Amino acid sequence: MCRKKRHENYQLPAFLISILFVLAIQIVGIGCGKSTEPKNNPSGSLTNSSGCISFLSTPKASLVPPCCTGLSYEYDSEDGTLSLTHFGAGFNCCTNPSADITFNDSLILIDENESGDYCFCLCLLNIDYEFENITSGVYTIRFIEIYATDEDIPLELTFDLTSDPTGNISIERNHYPWDE
Repeated sequence: MCRKKRHENYQLPAFLISILFVLAIQIVGIGCGKSTEPKNNPSGSLTNSSGCISFLSTPKASLVPPCCTGLSYEYDSEDGTLSLTHFGAGFNCCTNPSADITFNDSLILIDENESGDYCFCLCLLNIDYEFENITSGVYTIRFIEIYATDEDIPLELTFDLTSDPTGNISIERNHYPWDE
């Protein structure tokens, strides 16, 4: 009669126990790694519109003359907010301004729109935007302006929030509604 040796009966369970032990160590190791909690995604919105500006009475208007459009920004690194004003933004006099804002890595794209009843005039507005969850680094802000033509220089600015937490740019426009 053939007898099995006692230690052969324990080889399979010992093998399974060692595999489970290795898996447990790997799971614990993964759990002790860096946090995988998602970071808050950047977001932004149009927060204020000046209405048609008068270049004689609006303090902010003096930064950009009526022949120009421009932007000014200010970054607060402590709370991760970026405040931006689009000066001299061309809109219909009777519509409500709005914007679609998208984030693509370091590009912030602001596609300005308008809605409501149109009338037969254009005017310049100052539009304020607020962005949240912005980390320090190099960014490009690019506007898609409703009344800018293909020949116009795009309103775009690349800046480093680490070294330049404030800044501005202005671009000349030589057609209505900027150059009357």
